[in-house]
Amino acid sequence: MRRIRFFIVSFNLILFTNFSYSFINLDTNISESILKSSIQEIVVTGQIENTKSINTIQKTIVITPSVIKLKNFQTVSDVLISQSSFKISHDNVLGDGLKIQGLGGQNVKVMIDDVPIVGRLDGNIDLSQISLNNIERIEIIEGPSSVVYGSDALAGTVNIITKKKSNEKINLDFTNFYETVGRLNNSFNFTLKQNRVQNTININRNFFNGWSPTDELYFFPKETLADTNRYKTWKPKESYSLRLQNIIFLKKFNFRTFYSNYFEKITNRGFPLSPYYETAFDEYYFTSRKDFGIDFKYKNKSSLIKTIISYNDYDRFKNRYVK
Repeated sequence: MRRIRFFIVSFNLILFTNFSYSFINLDTNISESILKSSIQEIVVTGQIENTKSINTIQKTIVITPSVIKLKNFQTVSDVLISQSSFKISHDNVLGDGLKIQGLGGQNVKVMIDDVPIVGRLDGNIDLSQISLNNIERIEIIEGPSSVVYGSDALAGTVNIITKKKSNEKINLDFTNFYETVGRLNNSFNFTLKQNRVQNTININRNFFNGWSPTDELYFFPKETLADTNRYKTWKPKESYSLRLQNIIFLKKFNFRTFYSNYFEKITNRGFPLSPYYETAFDEYYFTSRKDFGIDFKYKNKSSLIKTIISYNDYDRFKNRYVK
């Protein structure tokens, strides 16, 4: 019998599917002129209150949701690598680090909603761990901002702004992303808004099967001999993340509570050991990050009070086995 195999060598297939449902209740009295009015970019990073980007003292780059959706970016690392003034360094185990104007590591501050992300490895925050699910925009300050954010903001500051206020009473969104190199991402968003209370849940699962330069690219996985492809140059990775958010909107103040939980497992399978090639050293890297916080904002005609209290827990360890 003649065996026929189909495979891809020259290109990488990417499949992207999205399902979204929204229930919107608009006031029919809104004038057409308001709907057609242009919206200018607003910046909050490094500012006392919302400020137009053209009025900021420091140069601030704003990456909008339209840019993220247009190119199907999956992580913050994917977004920043497309910017000319930034450089992303890749490590098989430590993840992706960022350099701004030649400076990186401890000199770059990374935050989510003005709350610093903890857990640096070799001085870097792994940007590939930050999903773009439920992200409103990304603001980047190029240059020193240590006066506001501390000594680790010498090169610049990256502030990831999540979605806060929804115009829909019910919003349901489910997204799948697949690449033939063995990458499969799933995300689920659900928002429920009742009167002045809004609840949001975000769930992500990212999977990468590992890759080596000698691997052939196939539409579907094929059967191979045991242990022939156990070692990968780019290590297999699987991560899960959960984010819960509750916001109460009142006339003069907003009260927000949030909780996020992230778990990642990286598998590093070793070469079979000589002389019999029956055993190998396998390493497993586990990362756990938990964040809980309260955000209070009060504003009237003459004053603004904003308070953020957060608790961050980060843990990373390695297990090594003989197999």
